[in-house]
Amino acid sequence: MEDLKVEKVLSEFLDILKKAKPELSPLIDAEYSTIDSEKETAFFSETYRPLAMDFIKKNEDIFKEPRFFLRGIDFSSFYNDLPARHKTSVWDFLRSGLVASYLGEDWMKTIKDLWSKYTGKSSDEISDVLKDDTTKSSIEELFEYFKETRIFKLGMEMLESLTLDQFGIDGLDFTDPAKIIELLKNPENPIMQRAMGVVHNFVEAKIRSGNLKKEHLIYEMEAIREKFKHSLGKIFQEGIFGEAPRGSSHQAEVLLSSSPDARRARMMARLQRKHRERQTGK
Repeated sequence: MEDLKVEKVLSEFLDILKKAKPELSPLIDAEYSTIDSEKETAFFSETYRPLAMDFIKKNEDIFKEPRFFLRGIDFSSFYNDLPARHKTSVWDFLRSGLVASYLGEDWMKTIKDLWSKYTGKSSDEISDVLKDDTTKSSIEELFEYFKETRIFKLGMEMLESLTLDQFGIDGLDFTDPAKIIELLKNPENPIMQRAMGVVHNFVEAKIRSGNLKKEHLIYEMEAIREKFKHSLGKIFQEGIFGEAPRGSSHQAEVLLSSSPDARRARMMARLQRKHRERQTGK
């Protein structure tokens, strides 16, 4: 999560941009001599969120009109002249900046606030869980793990290849996380029903084409579920799965820490996964 803090996302891209477009260096130095996290988070939120799906889909049409994704710097004036590697850097920055705008300056506080709205739990209950350093570390580990899964990559591919109207969410307000949370809370909502149907059809097409094995997908979904169930506090487990935690309170440490027991547990998990893959074929 630290890699998605506004100041880190911004400072790393500014270094890249200075090398790609040296003529912008004086302007960058003038505008960003210091980075105010609160100010930049507000700028990202206001500027990036309305274009959320364009960022996800890498829609280059947005550069057909002036786009000041940094203060005083119009990306449309130079984007088309960039080499491919720097265009990739632009999209990486915009996507990371979008995520950073949702996470805010204090991502733990953001999670607490959104979770409170999602579950109806009091913020005090959630604070008791989140103030635990083990829980914070677990959330970070889970986020990093999820980014490497087939499910995440499949989801990104789907979002890049499909349009908003296919999902039925072309009217959804991506600038307000609370509205998105309200939608997710109601699986019977027609928008959710349509979106789930699109996801189902996309996955089925991948399976029929041979690009995805159902067994791998099921295994990965179960693996993610188990990591969530054994790595987060009771309030998160009940909120996600509607059940209390099972087994030892030390399971999170065993799964995620760097202790010898944890390393052995992860090694066994890898061996078991490889065994299952040999049985089902890759």
